[in-house]
Amino acid sequence: VQTETLGQPPPPTPTIPPMPGATVYGTAPDGATLEWLEYPPTNGAPPPWPVVLLIHGGGFYEGGPTESAQILTAGRDLAAAGYLALAITYRLAPPGQILNQTSDGRTPQQYDDCKMAARAARADPRCNGKLGIVGGSAGGTHAEWLALDQTTTLSPPSSDADRPDVMVSLSAPSDFTDYRPGTWNINGQRGAVTH
Repeated sequence: VQTETLGQPPPPTPTIPPMPGATVYGTAPDGATLEWLEYPPTNGAPPPWPVVLLIHGGGFYEGGPTESAQILTAGRDLAAAGYLALAITYRLAPPGQILNQTSDGRTPQQYDDCKMAARAARADPRCNGKLGIVGGSAGGTHAEWLALDQTTTLSPPSSDADRPDVMVSLSAPSDFTDYRPGTWNINGQRGAVTH
């Protein structure tokens, strides 16, 4: 378990090798190396192609593009349908799984990384200007944020280059506005059912 003293930066990320077969799409402000796995179209369609970002889940603190069978399958299926699929990494909270990450990886850092990926995808010469995003669980929350919110992220400032043309969110936590205790709370329900 990693702990952090208030006011002190988190310890640097241990030495982590680059993801095999990945391409760097950007560097976060803290120096974290942000990568994506590419699934180029396999149907013979000539470039440029529409691009779909695949954002992994993992509770905002774990996971990656190679650790989810759903992301791997989606990448292959999108490639077969003529899309360039890009399965991205983003800083996690706490650090320890992304190369060179020194920040704590909390909001809005993860959104900023996803925004950077969206801009990098649109700027990629293989992209025809159309951008879709598919995310599951925590990745679905990131996909929703890119599609709907243009005020929370910090670096770079929001622009239309961030916003996808289409977004799919699968099983994502979406309402972070009500923290009152009550029967809607899963932990409260779990206790009521098991005790």
